[in-house]
Parts: sequence; structure tokens; C-alpha cells
Amino acid sequence: MLQVVSRDIRRILTQRARYFNIVLDDVSITQLTFSRDYTAAVESKQVAQQDAERAKFVVRFHCVGASGIMGTHNMGTCRMCAVLITGGQS
Repeated sequence: MLQVVSRDIRRILTQRARYFNIVLDDVSITQLTFSRDYTAAVESKQVAQQDAERAKFVVRFHCVGASGIMGTHNMGTCRMCAVLITGGQS
């Protein structure tokens, strides 16, 4: 994300400087910060993604087991799978 913002700033500054007949060889961004709300939203999204991945792993491990063989387990009727998949919400 930071690289995208940095690249866009560099491109915009270079184009704007060209309008005034100034050629920029290099643009260096030394400090770039995002608002608290934006940072919190990004962190929340990352945590949610990690939680989803963890839940998938737990369900897979519970339902399939360490052997990787499904056997006779039925995810549709398993109470633990239902709780894991829905996050405990009915």
C-alpha cells in the first residue's frame, strides 16, 4: 500500500513539475502517515482475515484430522463444525 501511494505521489509531482518546465530526477518520501481511522480499518481487516484463516484451519483439522482423510465425518451434522463456521452465532 505504501509503495502504491509513494508511486502515485511521485507521478503526480513529476507531472506537475513538468508543467513549470522542471524535471525531477528523483522524489524521496521521507515520512508518510495515514489517519488513525484508516490505520484502524486496515488493522481490523487484517485481523478479520487472520481469524477467518484460523477458523478454516481449525475446521479442516477437526473435520479431516491430521491424517488428511475425511472418513465418516459429516460437517453438516457436526455441532463443533457449525459453531466454528458461524463463529458461534446462530
